This record gives sequence, structure tokens and C-alpha cells, in this order.
Amino acid sequence: MDEILSNFVETKMNLDEKTYDFDIEHNENALNLLRCNETFELSPDLIASETFQEVNEVEVWQPENENFIIEEQRKEHFYIPSIVDIQRFPNVITNQMRAILIDWMGKICTDLMFKRETFHNSISHLDRVLCKDSEITTENFQLYGLVILYLSAKSIETNIPEAKLYIKYAEDLYNVTWFKKVELRVVKLLEWRLFPPTRLNLLICILKEWDNFLIKNYLNFSGNEVVDVENPVLGQKLITFMEKNNVSFKRYLEIMQVLDIASLDYQINRFSPSNFVAGLVYIILFKFFEESHFSLFKWTDNLENDPNDLIYDYQEHCGNVIFSFLEKTLTINSISQLEEPLSFIQPYVRMAQNIPNIDITKINVLFM
Repeated sequence: MDEILSNFVETKMNLDEKTYDFDIEHNENALNLLRCNETFELSPDLIASETFQEVNEVEVWQPENENFIIEEQRKEHFYIPSIVDIQRFPNVITNQMRAILIDWMGKICTDLMFKRETFHNSISHLDRVLCKDSEITTENFQLYGLVILYLSAKSIETNIPEAKLYIKYAEDLYNVTWFKKVELRVVKLLEWRLFPPTRLNLLICILKEWDNFLIKNYLNFSGNEVVDVENPVLGQKLITFMEKNNVSFKRYLEIMQVLDIASLDYQINRFSPSNFVAGLVYIILFKFFEESHFSLFKWTDNLENDPNDLIYDYQEHCGNVIFSFLEKTLTINSISQLEEPLSFIQPYVRMAQNIPNIDITKINVLFM
């Protein structure tokens, strides 16, 4: 009887929910005691019944914004520039001229405290117009940039400066009549499609999903009920981007810098927004995990004396975790789908690392 009672303490069972967690061979007698004098045996069919589930079964993670991601991917086809090779433009604009204009537009966005979404919306408009408009010249290219920025602001911002203010940024080189004429021409060339699925919007959504994915799996593994996102030690292990702490915010700024720099190159249009974002998230996550010495995947906080270091391939495990996430969110079915985006993004990651450190207390929060 003592043996039965000691085993019974380790038994977890809820007859109403028909769930169990016990060793069948050693606890069958204890289980019979729950039914008073009535005894029964657990048949193989009953054990295999679908109504019996383990109490500690881990819930499968699913993206919270799956419908938004699917809709953004569906819209990509309608907003991809019609020309991939910039040398085939029906005008004289080069990749360098485009990069200079976009950089200037970014400075105007910062000056006017526009959202980062307005900036990337403008890039999408500009690239689609460049593929169609043969009347763009070196003399009016700046005007096109101002008009496109004005259009994006009207779609996104709450406070919209008048056309006169934009013209002042070009030192009054143009007039309002010319400005409005180009505006009408641009919206017709865009076929009135003014809400593109930008890389920025998709990236922000995927970063939020990643934070949820990582935290949920960490909780399942650690057995904790909550995560202290303000804990600096845990913040270094958990590679998050959207949590309310300085470590996450710095990571967010770095990945945004890579996106902004890469957007200066027209060759970014070789990839759909979702394919580019998948490559960017993969390489940035791997970079941050590597910098943390893959501490999240290790059994001990003493990174120098982890006995698993000699027998476990943390890089491979890290890559598999990231890929499984991208497979669920962006339907990336093969690592080969990321080879070209990764090759394109890698130099811009190095460029972003050479940018001076940012004082996050002086960040223009609106341009994010």
C-alpha cells in the first residue's frame, strides 16, 4: 500500500476532462482507487483514444496577423515595378541619380517629422513611375520626387504641408501650377494605386510575429508564465525587436538602417517585398544570435564551460529555428529561395555596421 500511495502522489489525472499524465505500468492500481471499489483496466484502444491528451502538450504557434501577411503578398503582384533592369528605363535616370533623390527625400521626411511609412511608400511610387514616364529629365527629376512625397503624405500623414512648402525645398525652382500638373500625371501613371505593400510594413509585421514566436517558445521551454522583457540579461538572450526595452529598440533601429540603405539600390526590386523581408530577417537574426554566442540555445549561463559546445551545432539549430519561423509566416519553402536576397543584403548589413552609434534618446520617434 505504501508503494501505491507514493506512486499515487506522482499521478496527475482529471476524469472530467479525460486527461492523464502517469506511468501506466506502475500506477494502474492507484488509478483504480479513484473509482472506489470499481476496478477497470486500461485497454490499448482506450489508451490510443484521441480523447486522451497529455496535460503538458505544447500548443503549436500560429501567426497572429496571418490574414494581413497573406493580403500583402497578394497585392505584391500589382505593385512590382514593370522593369527590373534600370538601364531599360524610358528616361535618362541612373541608379546613382535615383539613390541621391531618395536620400534627399528621406532628409525632407525627417525635417517634416513624417513617418517612415511615408518614406517607403514614396520609394514604391517613384520606382513604378520611373518604369513608365519618358518625360522625366535631369531638370524635373527633383520635382517628381517632391510630388511623390506629397502624394504619400496625403495618404498617410495627418498634418499635410501645402505644395508651396515642398517647392521651397527645391529653392522655388518650380511653381504650384507645374507641381499640380506633375501630380496628376503621376497618379495616372500609378493607375491610382497609392497604397502599396511596402517592405517596411511587412517587415514590422514580421518582427512583431517573431517576438511573439520567440517569447512563446521560450515560455514553453522554461516553464515560466511570464517574461521580464526589461531584464537586461534576458534581453541579451532573447533576440527581440519590438519589446519595450533599449536592447530591442537598438536592434530595431539597426534592421531599419539596413532596409533604408538597401532601398537606395534599385536592384532591390529583383525581389518581391516578402522575399526580401525573409532574407533580411534571416540574416539579421542570425547575426544577433551569433553576437550573443547563441546563449538562448545553451543549457548554462556560463558560455565558456558549456559541455554541449563540443557536440552541438548551434549555428545549424539557430538557422533551423529561423527558417521554421519564416516557413510559417512568409511561406518560405526552401532555403534556396533566400540565396539571392541574402547575397544582395549582405553588403548593406556591413554598411549599416559602419554607421556611427545612435543616441536613442535623440531619435525622431515619428520617423520609424
